[in-house]
Amino acid sequence: MLMKRIAWLGSVMVAGVAASWLVSCSSGPQGAPAAASVARWRFAGAAQLQAQTAAPALAALLNGTNSTPTADRLATNLVRVLWQRLGRPDAAGASAALAPLVRDVLRYESAGEVTATGWRLTVKLPAERWPTWQQAKDSLAALSATPAGSILAYTNGWLTAGAGAVGGTGWLSLTNGAVLAAEGDLARIFDGSPAQWPRTRVGATLEAGRVLTRAALDFSTPPFGAVPDWKLPERMAHGPFSQFVAMRGIAEFGARLPWWRDAFGGQPPDQLFAWSQPEVPFRNWVAVPTKDPLGDVDRWFDLAGKVFGAGAGRAGRPVMPTNRTAFAVLDTLKGLEPVVTQVKQGDQAFLLASLFPADRTTNSISASLRQRLAEKDLVFQDAEFTPEAIDHWNVLFQVNQILLSRMPNARNARAHSWMIDNRTVLGDSETVIHRTTPTHFVLERKSSAGLTGMELVLLTRWLDGTDNQLRRVGLPPLPTDSPRPPKP
Repeated sequence: MLMKRIAWLGSVMVAGVAASWLVSCSSGPQGAPAAASVARWRFAGAAQLQAQTAAPALAALLNGTNSTPTADRLATNLVRVLWQRLGRPDAAGASAALAPLVRDVLRYESAGEVTATGWRLTVKLPAERWPTWQQAKDSLAALSATPAGSILAYTNGWLTAGAGAVGGTGWLSLTNGAVLAAEGDLARIFDGSPAQWPRTRVGATLEAGRVLTRAALDFSTPPFGAVPDWKLPERMAHGPFSQFVAMRGIAEFGARLPWWRDAFGGQPPDQLFAWSQPEVPFRNWVAVPTKDPLGDVDRWFDLAGKVFGAGAGRAGRPVMPTNRTAFAVLDTLKGLEPVVTQVKQGDQAFLLASLFPADRTTNSISASLRQRLAEKDLVFQDAEFTPEAIDHWNVLFQVNQILLSRMPNARNARAHSWMIDNRTVLGDSETVIHRTTPTHFVLERKSSAGLTGMELVLLTRWLDGTDNQLRRVGLPPLPTDSPRPPKP
């Protein structure tokens, strides 16, 4: 789901933008202007954030148990991604030399710019760290395909480093209390298509105990279709909610995913809702409006049979009642019973997926949430109590690993321990995305530490993993050879 991916990207940049955008310094799409800026940033540095009082939860998280080894692992993993993006072997000597430097970029105030042909960086560096940078001079020069013009200097407490030709637009500044200002072309950073990735501008400030994040996202072509009226699952969604997610205008995006399109008989939903209830894991639900509820149940039942059961390599057996209005996957995990059913709500039908029986209450969608959803051009909303969201996403990703026949967590998982041990300092978070034009979107977030529960779980799994693929988080393999079901 692209909207969730956009929200995730915007906040992950708050945590590691300064170092992660070094990944882009080696290359861009063929024919890109030599002086075109791939990325620029200005970051106040983790040391300043650890000492500030404007957002105490963020300071507590950065100073909490296992924060130092987690930061070290972040630097190490970013260097691994850097070498991967450069398309070069991960030389142990170079990685060992660069990781402490990336740690400095994250810790101290820094500014930088990356173009298709070079990069420049300045860091407010303590004098005792300067010898370490001098010793890594050759590794720094290797970060550019054209090392000509390499510089490394230290003057009046500021380090300057770079290689290749930059010729960009210069340093960004921090104004009005900002702790982060950044901009980048995500298509070039991730070596992807401009039609899928936007050019992004991100800023973060600390105010009244919160981290305020704002990102502008500009696509080259409209990523979504028209924004429909909300079809809220009022009959199904029962509070209290520890998280509630709503997104709309996603039909055209869903139609570009063959398995998703076929699973809905060529009529993918134009909106999606997800929510969870507190205290008990697996109280999670997803609902989408459907034009063909019985046909969709049949198609998802067929899909579940190919993922679970005999020959699929995973325990479980889909079971459907004779009226074919729902099905459950039995014997997967004790006490966990995935169910997909169709629910009528007036003239509108929904497909509802759940993992655990709901706590039935009379609490429906609150007036404040309805007011938020009534905002013009709102396409994405995610409100959560982050400690509860962490607990939910943590167990869901572990179950996902078990279904994929993998270890649920890495051994000696320092980053995971850091998240679990310090999650109680976190509070509420709300992320909204408005579409101001078909190609321009604005993300706004108010949170206690800048990241949501799902993002923290994904980040720590990546940090604790042995590869660079977010601990290979993914759905069970979906069949690719199934013909598109005919419409009934």
